[in-house]
Amino acid sequence: MRMRRRLARQVIAATVTAAAVVVVLSAALLGYWVTDGFRDYVAWCDRFHGPLAAWAKQHGHYPDDLSVLDTASYRPRYQPADCRYQRVEDGYEMVVVHGFGVSFYQSSKGEWVHD
Repeated sequence: MRMRRRLARQVIAATVTAAAVVVVLSAALLGYWVTDGFRDYVAWCDRFHGPLAAWAKQHGHYPDDLSVLDTASYRPRYQPADCRYQRVEDGYEMVVVHGFGVSFYQSSKGEWVHD
C-alpha cells in the first residue's frame, strides 16, 4: 500500500515536472517566433550608415544597393537585403522586421522609428 502511494507521488511529480518543461520550452519557442529568431536587424543595419555616408561623399549620391559596400559581407543569419534598403531623393531608407511590427529608418532624420 505504501509503495503504491509512493509510486503515485513520483508519477505525479514527474508529470508536473514534464508539464513545466513543456510550458517553458513553448514560451521560448513563441518568443523566438515573435522576434524573428531573436535577430537584431536594427543593429545589423546600423553598421551600414557610416559606409553609406562615405559612399555618398565620394560619389555625390547614395548607392542603389548595399552590395557595393565593403561592409556588405554576408553573415550566417543576416544579409544586406534584410535591411530593405532603398535610395530616395533626400538620402535613403531602411525597413526591418521588429517583433510584431517594423522599424523604419530615414537618413534625413538619422533615427529609427519603431512601430
